This record gives sequence, structure tokens and C-alpha cells, in this order.
Amino acid sequence: MSEHARATALRELCLACGLCCNGGLFARVPVAPAEVERLRGRGLVVVSHRGEAALRQPCAAWSEAGCSCYPERPARCAEYQCHLYARLAAGAIDPSAAHARLGRILELVATLTRAFGGVEAGSAIRRAAAVLAAPPPIAAEHARLALDLVELVRLVTRELDARFAAPAELDAVDAAVPGPGAGPRPEELRR
Repeated sequence: MSEHARATALRELCLACGLCCNGGLFARVPVAPAEVERLRGRGLVVVSHRGEAALRQPCAAWSEAGCSCYPERPARCAEYQCHLYARLAAGAIDPSAAHARLGRILELVATLTRAFGGVEAGSAIRRAAAVLAAPPPIAAEHARLALDLVELVRLVTRELDARFAAPAELDAVDAAVPGPGAGPRPEELRR
């Protein structure tokens, strides 16, 4: 695959997903102090979290059409690579296989979103995890959702970000987009 084709495939995969922008994976994105005014100039709300500037998720620049500031997105956003993106960049998976895996993840997110109030992806996943983690017995109508949640967590952990192995604890975790160097290990790229 040519470098241009690879760059196009990576951009298309990233914009087809949006889970790192819509609150599905992270609660906020830390931003560098030098980026604050530029981001505010684009209409984004920069908040202070533990004394540092951050964009709260879901990001105001994200819509079903994609990221409205993708070429000028914050450095932390540009540096972040989910496992699937990293494998595609390394040539360990082809674009059609990457989109097929992403498609299943997005299908499961949509199922949970519909079942738990039509809220954004991150809230639906958290609400599903809380309901399904309640003491037994699980309501009969939740049995299929429990299986979907287990599959979603497995796929997100494998394909996107390994820190999501414990969905019931997502609210307790200070979830923010990891910094540079926090991407997948080389052995993860071969999956």
C-alpha cells in the first residue's frame, strides 16, 4: 500500500469511529496551554480539570459527519492511536478487516445506546455496565444486553484501548486520552 493510500485508510478509519471523541472511551482530552486560545477560537469549550486544561467529551467538534477540526485537532488527539489504528498503520491488518472489526464495535455500542436511553456512547456503556453489574438475578430482558456488553468490552479492550477491561469501574477511573507513548505494545500489533 502506498503512503498516500495508507494515510487515507487511517484517516477514514479514525473518522468512521469517533469513540475517542464522542465520550465512548474517554471523559476528557487534556490540551496543552498553548492550544487553549486556538481551540476556544474554534468554539470548543476548554475546562479546567485538576488544574490542567481539557476538552470535555463528547467533544463539541464531533458530529456524525466527523471531526470539524480534524486537520487542526489538539496534539493529544493527533498523537492518540487505538490498537486497531496502530495495526492498520503497521500493515498488520488491511483496511477492510479494520472496518469490519470497527463495524461490530459500533453495532454493539448502538445496541446499548438504544437500550439505555439513547444517550451518547460513553454514557450508554457506563449505564449498561452499572445495571448489569447489579446483584443477581439479572432481569430476563438484560440477558442479551449482558452478553453484548461482555463482547463490546472484549472488542474495545482488544481493538481500541486495553484500559477498558473493567467497564463497571469506568466512572471511578479518571479516563483521559493517554499521552504519547501510551499506544499498543509491538506484540499487540500482530493480533
